[in-house]
Formats: sequence, structure tokens, C-alpha cells
Amino acid sequence: MGKRIVTDPFRVEFVNWVDSLKEWEWYFTGTFKYECNLEPAKRAFKRFVRREMNGASYVYVCESNSGRGGYHLHALFADCEWMSRKVIWKAWFNRYGRNQILPVDRSRGFGVEFYLSKYLTKELADWDIHIEGDKEWLPFK
Repeated sequence: MGKRIVTDPFRVEFVNWVDSLKEWEWYFTGTFKYECNLEPAKRAFKRFVRREMNGASYVYVCESNSGRGGYHLHALFADCEWMSRKVIWKAWFNRYGRNQILPVDRSRGFGVEFYLSKYLTKELADWDIHIEGDKEWLPFK
């Protein structure tokens, strides 16, 4: 089975926009060991980044869990080259539960951004973005 090409215009535009914002370094998936509703999940993620990854830029999608209640997150991080993935992994694991942090492999094209963008089109998903220290990217002025 070959690579699936995504042609949905919304996803393509989203990928192009996200890709233009930063040189994304890590792809993150974070779960909660308890059933966490949407707003508490978003607050927990933002608080975690502020406390453990201060200075990092991110785009994330929070989506409902399949097969159980609550939500989990998918995110791209930039401006984190000085951070340790092991330290961040352990901090999330100790506080919230399972997670995975992988380096973005640019040699595979836009795979990570497309993977993240697929969650935007799901019915019970929410997303947000934070670009550290740069407000020029804002689409609305």
C-alpha cells in the first residue's frame, strides 16, 4: 500500500499555514490517566507548557478519546532545542499519564502536519496555537 495523498483543501491550507510559522521540532501525543473533559484538558496542556517548556511555541489539537470519555492532545513544538525530550516526557507522565514525543522528520515531507491536521476535521476537536515572542504571524490585525 502506497502513501495516501491528502487533497482536502482545508487540510492542505492548514498544513501550509502551520508549516510557514516555525521550524517544528517535536511531535507530541499526550493522554490523561483520568477522564479529562475538553476545557480542563486544554488548561492542563497550556499550564504544562508554561511550567515545563517555557519559551516553546506550539500548535495543538485536543480531541475526544475513542472508546472512553475525556480528551487527549496532539501537538507540534518549536523553540525547544535546548530542552530534553526525556525530561519533558517524564514530567507529563508523572503528572498526567502516557505520552509520546518524537522528533519531526522533515525528510518525510509534511507527514506530521497532515497527521495533526486530520484531527481538526473531527467533530469533537478543538485547537489553539502559540508562537513564542512573535506576533507578526497573526492572521487577523
